[in-house]
Amino acid sequence: MAQPSDLFSLPLSSEAFRQFQQLSDWFNLWQRPEENDIWTFIWNSPHFSTTKAYKALIGHRRTHPLFKWLWKTNCQMKHKVFFWLLLKDRINTRDILQRKGMQLDSFTCDLCILQRLETATHLILRCNFAKACWESIGISYVSTRPILQIFKFIRRRLGVSFALEIIMLMAWRIWTIRNDWIFNNVHPTVQDCKRRFRNEFNLLLHRVKHPKIDEMKVWLVLH
Repeated sequence: MAQPSDLFSLPLSSEAFRQFQQLSDWFNLWQRPEENDIWTFIWNSPHFSTTKAYKALIGHRRTHPLFKWLWKTNCQMKHKVFFWLLLKDRINTRDILQRKGMQLDSFTCDLCILQRLETATHLILRCNFAKACWESIGISYVSTRPILQIFKFIRRRLGVSFALEIIMLMAWRIWTIRNDWIFNNVHPTVQDCKRRFRNEFNLLLHRVKHPKIDEMKVWLVLH
């Protein structure tokens, strides 16, 4: 009885046999090097590096300068994290909650009468209440631009070394005013927002090095 291997055994063609002989000759001529093989990563080093691995896998991505500037400010960490989330469109506005599938009575902004969807950009910059809060400290801007462009414009327009601290604290205060209205039923007013901003700015003075304090105090008096 024929074996299974015999049933599937086929003779080599002349071309295949010639290639087999070439491969056999090549192996006979090949000499194994004395040194052992060395495994290297794609950055031509046998040593692993998380930084180099990240760059190799992700590549170089240009980021907006605001994402670098905010971590160098004198604000508290809670302000920095909040502002980073704001720039990334990750604060829990009703727009975000809607995208997460949550069911709310309304997804519109509670701080203005425009009945617009409460997005991060609308709440902090485009809402009538938010615009009035910014104007209360002498800041005006074109609200139709993207959020990163608006903040960069405000920073350049202020023309002071602590401009980003001003922006971050006002954005934070608008956010807390909104939360107090929704969760604590505290009626929002522009005067209250400005008062809270000034209190937060005064606390910031304790975190700033001395040469900068006088400049910040002068700005606060003028606004």
